Amino acid sequence: ATNKTQLRLANVSNLESENQKGTYEDTNESQIITGNSSTPYAQMTFNADILKTLLADKRSLNTRRAYENDLRYFFLAAYAKKPNETVIAQFLQLNRFEAIAIALRYKSDLIKQGLKESTINRRLSALKSLVNFAAKLGKCAWNLDDIQTETVQTYRDTTGIKPDGIRMMLLNIDRNTVKGKRDFAILRLLWDNALRRNEVVSANIGDFDYEARSLQILGKGHGSQKSLISLSMGTTNAIQDWLSQVKTKNSARPLFQSLDQVNHGHRLTGTAIY
Repeated sequence: ATNKTQLRLANVSNLESENQKGTYEDTNESQIITGNSSTPYAQMTFNADILKTLLADKRSLNTRRAYENDLRYFFLAAYAKKPNETVIAQFLQLNRFEAIAIALRYKSDLIKQGLKESTINRRLSALKSLVNFAAKLGKCAWNLDDIQTETVQTYRDTTGIKPDGIRMMLLNIDRNTVKGKRDFAILRLLWDNALRRNEVVSANIGDFDYEARSLQILGKGHGSQKSLISLSMGTTNAIQDWLSQVKTKNSARPLFQSLDQVNHGHRLTGTAIY
């Protein structure tokens, strides 16, 4: 009788385990199905706005803004209208030769305006990207690869500032002021770790670890994935000295903030460091 009782209890336990497992799987499936929308992708109405879809495909906010501005410039020049579903569809419905003729006229006008080669290439690149993206979605059957970009000639001296120049800049910063503490920490980061301006300004307070002498940054070409870099003791102390002057300790707040009256507390831009 004891063996039968134990067998029944084991069967009940196994059944409960199976039920829990099934519930867990159902929950996970439900989360996958609902996600951010109650409608599965394949059952959703296709968004016909090519420009909006193209911009949503770009991870970087700066890239989205650049594409939006450059495409707006093209459609104002070619159609005297801001880009919308109707005028974009009108352009994409042209045949290949008509589209290339318009693009060549557009390029010619950009050159006549005396714009830099890099600016012309960027605007042409945005237009080509729109066409290529539309082709992927079956909205046109041609591309603008025949439109040649301009040759960019660089005359700038890109060797950078020599060590003596950096040391002089660091010595000239008044570290007794809040602004001086911030600027000193930024300059130490830029020099010691050879970081880009955008890598510095995109960091948050929570990305800095004083004990580990490290900082997490959004490196170029890594999307939203952060990279951990080691800091020298001097740079670590400089950042800590600056943070001692910051009122908020919210880890999600910008590591380097503006101090002027209009934008006080907001994230510094790369231009502000230039």
